[in-house]
Amino acid sequence: AVIRRTLLREPEMAGWDCGFGLGSWAIGLAPDHGARVVGVTLSEVQLAEAKQRAVAAGVADRVEFRLQDYRQVTGPFDRIVSVGMMEHVGKPHLGTYFRKVNDLLTPDGAALIHFIAHPQMPDRNSPWCEKYIFPGSDGPTLSEVRQPPGGRGGHLGGLGAGAGPRTPA
Repeated sequence: AVIRRTLLREPEMAGWDCGFGLGSWAIGLAPDHGARVVGVTLSEVQLAEAKQRAVAAGVADRVEFRLQDYRQVTGPFDRIVSVGMMEHVGKPHLGTYFRKVNDLLTPDGAALIHFIAHPQMPDRNSPWCEKYIFPGSDGPTLSEVRQPPGGRGGHLGGLGAGAGPRTPA
């Protein structure tokens, strides 16, 4: 709900959900705002679940979920959302990732990319993040995304230190 409100939706816009999880953003956007949304993932389990959810919500005609590498997607899109995927892309590929988002975004479009960042250059993930969130991930530091390679730039905001570990040990 927060992401949908943040992106200031307009009727009939085209959206891309890059690494859609279970498809909640796409499924919520379609009936509320008449959007057409494409979602891509590399997970067959997430794909099957998202497709079932879209049918149950009655929006399967407006939401297209695909098993596809984000680098193969074609656009353009008015809105792009990517939640929790950048950590899987990895630092060596951030330029490719941001260039793809930039290339697919319409001139007046908006993108929201949510990720877990390190405040400083770590040698590895924190033990908590490694255990509970993204084992083996390669999350960027804040300085690495302040002016993203290949991207348009924009606002960098965060939840801050208060949004740290919430899972009981």
